Amino acid sequence: MVDRPTKVKIGPHDFKVRWFDGVDSDAMDKFGYCHMPDMVIGVWAQLPNSRTAETFLHELLHAIHWVFELDQEKVAAESHARRTAAGLAMIMRDNPKLFLWLNELVGSVGEDA
Repeated sequence: MVDRPTKVKIGPHDFKVRWFDGVDSDAMDKFGYCHMPDMVIGVWAQLPNSRTAETFLHELLHAIHWVFELDQEKVAAESHARRTAAGLAMIMRDNPKLFLWLNELVGSVGEDA
């Protein structure tokens, strides 16, 4: 079993991954968050495996959009998809255990409590 991540490299930045239980002021009743100024991705630790994978990927995409400035400009759909794919490829290359962990979560969907 691969340990859940505590950091993820996204382009030139190292984001901390924060696993929270219960109430978290940054989450505001959400399953997760991406706080760009502090470069922190937060995910509620009590989610079922499939929801954990989905939430983590959702927040990871927010981080990619911030790193590549896709959230601050109007980008054509093809350019947006190309930049997002480049960001994901970079993350896969720089964080190989991260995707092993995600694969274990998604592969265990039928084992969710």
